[in-house]
Amino acid sequence: MKTRLWILLLIALIMLPIVNPLSRPAAAQSTAQPTAQAATQPAVTPLLDLLTFVPNAASSATSSGLILSYVDHRAAEKAANVTRPTSGAAFAALTDDQRLPVLRAYGRFMVGPPLDTLLMHITEMPHVVGFDWFDTDQAVLFGDPPSQAVVYSGQYDTSKINAALTARQFDKTTIDNTSVWLAETGQTTLIKAMLDAHSNTLTSLAFAPDYRALFDALVVPGTPIQALFIAPSAVQIAGASANTTLRPLGVLPPYTLAAIADYQDGDTQITVLAVLYTDPDTAMQASAELFWRVDAFDQIIKVKSPATVEVPDVFTEHDISVARIRVKYVPAPSTGLALPDTVFRRWIEAIYMRAFVPLAQPSAKR
Repeated sequence: MKTRLWILLLIALIMLPIVNPLSRPAAAQSTAQPTAQAATQPAVTPLLDLLTFVPNAASSATSSGLILSYVDHRAAEKAANVTRPTSGAAFAALTDDQRLPVLRAYGRFMVGPPLDTLLMHITEMPHVVGFDWFDTDQAVLFGDPPSQAVVYSGQYDTSKINAALTARQFDKTTIDNTSVWLAETGQTTLIKAMLDAHSNTLTSLAFAPDYRALFDALVVPGTPIQALFIAPSAVQIAGASANTTLRPLGVLPPYTLAAIADYQDGDTQITVLAVLYTDPDTAMQASAELFWRVDAFDQIIKVKSPATVEVPDVFTEHDISVARIRVKYVPAPSTGLALPDTVFRRWIEAIYMRAFVPLAQPSAKR
């Protein structure tokens, strides 16, 4: 019988699957009380659930500045108006034309666990790890290799996982009352840190004030389909590259954390840039500069569909403020396997290329 579980994978030279059969603890069910400036109390969401597994130390453990990313499979399917295949085998049995809408739905993902080799191994997963790729609802990826981890949330059958991993001679042990299968012993430090964070023994990112404020600012527009949390180091670009806008960059107050999220509202896609500050005045100053930078950058990248940059606002919670910029657009139709040209896709590509001007500091060096 399938039950809702979390599966933790440590991605290194080996994969260490962990199944947590417990529901969220009472401590993890409470939510921070916002100040009067916050909008409404956001409901518990899959993203917040997954953040309870991410140790607070993970925020400073990446050399790339790409702290964590999140994807919601069910939200992507809903946005694309596609029906989830019942299994990898059922997906493989579809015709090319029938597969196309599903591929395009998941092809929207620019962050999260890599999907590069998914099609080659999608039918093998039940035999290799005991669950099907389509059993997963959401996932979060954090850290840099070799200490990189993925947390999957979905409906899984523990007996099948146990059978598959036992057949592959994984060692089954228990850490903090949780069943753990190990390909090799001696690699339990990160596993224990994640389980401790989930039980609130350590502080998880779900309860770190800065991440919680940024998270609450992101869920006010709705539930994101995907999101990327980054440190300033992720967008450090050379001064010459930063001067590719329509005029020299203005002053963007130093920030400590930012996130980019992707949403769907009917036919309209919404990309949100949220930048963390310690006070509302600084966040308001930043929002004015970000508004111009985002508008100028979108003109430079020339997305096929016209995009509208909305008037920015500032979200404040527990003396932490977040400058928010929303960009709305209706993607131009695409054919075949060609993916729609979207603002979110272009922004993430620019981050990977160290060319995302909206968050750049002119004095930053590569």
